[in-house]
Amino acid sequence: MEKVCVAWWRDPESAVPPLADVLVPLLADAPAVRAATVHVESPEHAELRHGSNHGGGGLLTGLASLWLDSYQDLPELFVLPGRPGAGAAWLVSESVPTPYGDAFTWAEGTRSPGLTLVTLFDKPAGLSEGELYRCWHGLHRATTAECHPFTSYVRNEVFRSLRPGAPPVRGIVTESAPDVADFLDPHRFYVSGGDPERLRANQRRVFGEVTSFIDMDTIQVAPMTEYVVRRLAPTSP
Repeated sequence: MEKVCVAWWRDPESAVPPLADVLVPLLADAPAVRAATVHVESPEHAELRHGSNHGGGGLLTGLASLWLDSYQDLPELFVLPGRPGAGAAWLVSESVPTPYGDAFTWAEGTRSPGLTLVTLFDKPAGLSEGELYRCWHGLHRATTAECHPFTSYVRNEVFRSLRPGAPPVRGIVTESAPDVADFLDPHRFYVSGGDPERLRANQRRVFGEVTSFIDMDTIQVAPMTEYVVRRLAPTSP
């Protein structure tokens, strides 16, 4: 099987499209889809957004993550009349440092509790492959586990773009927690236990690492709601 991530953007002046209403039933009924998770923009938490479409001005509004027997089955899912066209699609390699596991207690196809941060990023120019993996896969895996309250952390390394015109993206990451307050309260987001010194130390640790392997001029972070359409248990989505 192969995993594909498909992303959509919207104009900042346009309304948030009802992607979940279209994508969740579409992917649930698609025979080619072995597993799928849909993330859609949560505009009420726009203060958590950072960045746009690499100078294009578009706001990241949706992400579909699909497991298929072959990535070549993807076009069949998005050419049906009345279905949304995809802004970009990438073939990716998935790893799940923090799986939901037994924490996944709700029905497939329904809205997951809490909130998800969806991040698309490229690496800084001149950063070596070895240093990228040392920082992202090595250092930052431990930091994410120790400094954030995520119950799901899915890490997708982009192998190649499947459509022309896609922005340069090296990583696609989804990080979920069961309570919106986990993202809005800095002490909860950085697992400080209410200690100001620990909060500052964890913030320094996180920002020091991400700025070393992420091109901060092109990063896109969007708060989204999640729909796990179908799981590849126990690690999925």
